[in-house]
Amino acid sequence: MNDGISFQKVEVLLRIPLLPAQLANISEGIFAFLNLFLGEYIKQFKGLVICYSEEIALVDGEGVVIGGDPRTYFKVKVEFLILKMFLHKVSYGYLESATETECELSSFGVIAVRIPHTGPVASGLHKYMIKDIDIKTPRIIGAFIE
Repeated sequence: MNDGISFQKVEVLLRIPLLPAQLANISEGIFAFLNLFLGEYIKQFKGLVICYSEEIALVDGEGVVIGGDPRTYFKVKVEFLILKMFLHKVSYGYLESATETECELSSFGVIAVRIPHTGPVASGLHKYMIKDIDIKTPRIIGAFIE
């Protein structure tokens, strides 16, 4: 049973700022802005952004300029796929690398898991407990469950 990691779809409304040079290709500017979220831990979503849907809806149909700001803001509706991690829960990962003092697993091929250990570690799938989450890297710090 894997209750340490789950995936969730989140639909959000964003106001995306585009510079005047980006207005020649609004779609490209919007995608470039959304790409900034990929692989980042977003506190409001309580998880790591894995991807977003290609179905992006321009809500108002046109952008808005606010005061003297040179940017034009476009309101869009987009759906993100979020990877959620839960402390003190169990998950699984495949061994990627190992040293004498720690090893690194990959969970779902998306998130790295660092596990301190001593002694040899067999290749393959391993069960671990999520002990901490480093949201800056982002990665999981875990402990093997035998």
